[in-house]
Order: sequence, then structure tokens, then C-alpha cells
Amino acid sequence: INVNGTKVADVRPGQVVGLYTMLKRSPASASVRVESDIAYMLVLRHGHFMACLDDNPEVLGKMQILVHKRELENKKAQMLN
Repeated sequence: INVNGTKVADVRPGQVVGLYTMLKRSPASASVRVESDIAYMLVLRHGHFMACLDDNPEVLGKMQILVHKRELENKKAQMLN
């Protein structure tokens, strides 16, 4: 994962990218570049993503917790800068 051209994280199999953007309907703040010969990705439109969550409120709750943790991490990082 790159932010402003700087690599900030690696994504491992099974990890999710773009969750914050999907739940908050905010513009993407990073880009993802594949560095391996093989990659499998599932691309969802926002409407399809939200429809899946409507059918699975427990999953929505878990995702909201992840987003909340990300927001806290972002605030902490901003305070360090």
C-alpha cells in the first residue's frame, strides 16, 4: 500500500483493502500495487458491498469496530507529526 508514493504497508493473503473508504464513503487515500506474479482480488461496487452488509449485520458491526480502530490509529499518528 502506498500513500503519496511512499510504501506504508504490505497486504497479506486474506487481508482487506479499502474497507474504510467503503464504509465511510470517502475518497481513497492510498493506492495498492501488486508485487507478485499472481494476485487474486475481489472488487465490489459500494452498493453491492452495502447490500451484503445489510444481509449480515454481525459482519457490519465487526467492520465498524475495525474502522473505529483505524480512526484512532490515524489520530494517534497525526498527533506524532
